[in-house]
Amino acid sequence: MDKNSEVIRIRITNIPYEKDDKLKPLMIQLFEKYGSILEIGLHHTVDGGWFNGRGYVTLVKDKTKNYEPLTPQIPSWEQGHYLHIVWSNMKPICNYCHVDYHTRVNCPVSFVRFSVMEGHLKLIQQRILFADVSVFFPTFVSAKEK
Repeated sequence: MDKNSEVIRIRITNIPYEKDDKLKPLMIQLFEKYGSILEIGLHHTVDGGWFNGRGYVTLVKDKTKNYEPLTPQIPSWEQGHYLHIVWSNMKPICNYCHVDYHTRVNCPVSFVRFSVMEGHLKLIQQRILFADVSVFFPTFVSAKEK
């Protein structure tokens, strides 16, 4: 390695399940466009050795060569599926969406999720306290009236 090179260690999640002998060549082919691969590995559980959808790759980026820029989500070999990657010195990303154009604080998905969930719980509580019981239990009320 020379002074024009940078070593980047990348953590990978959301890897689709494949057998190891098929998965490593797919990952090598995928990450070659981001730099020269020093090391690539897959994580397995301690008890049972099951693949858990996570892995890592160590890249060497020569600053004199043009490689594709790393993004928090990169397309995998499966249509419509993205690998989530994290590396040192990357800019902050959203923990929910795994994108770099907004963060968790201003995430539209997390805001909608929590505000709708809280609103939904409040709405259910209000209906139970103030609504007619026949709305929630129509068969019970209709059987009682007969």
